[in-house]
Amino acid sequence: MLSDKIVNGTILIKDGKIADIVPNKKVNLQGEVYDAQGKYILPGLIEVHGHLREPGLEQKEDIPHGSQAGIAGGFTTIIDMPNTKPPTTTVQLLQDKISKIYPNRSYADYAFLMGYKRFI
Repeated sequence: MLSDKIVNGTILIKDGKIADIVPNKKVNLQGEVYDAQGKYILPGLIEVHGHLREPGLEQKEDIPHGSQAGIAGGFTTIIDMPNTKPPTTTVQLLQDKISKIYPNRSYADYAFLMGYKRFI
């Protein structure tokens, strides 16, 4: 529920994910500790309409810079639109993004939307 609020609680993180939320209890803390007293803790946001513009339009946006900007705004996942040059409208172009263009270049998790070609 969005109105729920935990004060003086502990969020336990395991393998990069929230494992437990323990309100008003002392726990044996191991690893890194962040003091978030007086702050809001939110899950990572998902950008469902991202324009990272690779391949072909890198002068407008590229994957490393666009994903860093997304993370700075709280987005941990970006769903990339097909408005590239050429547009991502075939399985092969999508496979190229998946296997050649994105690996080891995005700072955020990612997924793809695929376009279509209209034949009249």
